[in-house]
Amino acid sequence: MRRLLLSYLLPIVLPFIIYGVWLLLARRKARLAGADGVPEWRDAPWTWLLTASALLVAASFVALALTGGSPPGGTYVAPHYIDGVIVPGRME
Repeated sequence: MRRLLLSYLLPIVLPFIIYGVWLLLARRKARLAGADGVPEWRDAPWTWLLTASALLVAASFVALALTGGSPPGGTYVAPHYIDGVIVPGRME
């Protein structure tokens, strides 16, 4: 579950969380200054947020590919039956 969150969900929502925190701080600052125009979610740079999300997901996939998996030179053992039980495939 933790891998799912770190590899997929966090890179997608992180730019939106950062923008949301910035938006809260900017709105508070605007209210304290007495400005009429406070930033709103509907004015968000959606294209940039989605692009940043896609780049973070791609970077997490690259990091996962470089750090995960079996070491090179291993031998793949296919799934097979042993005493009526399926033993999953693995690298040795």
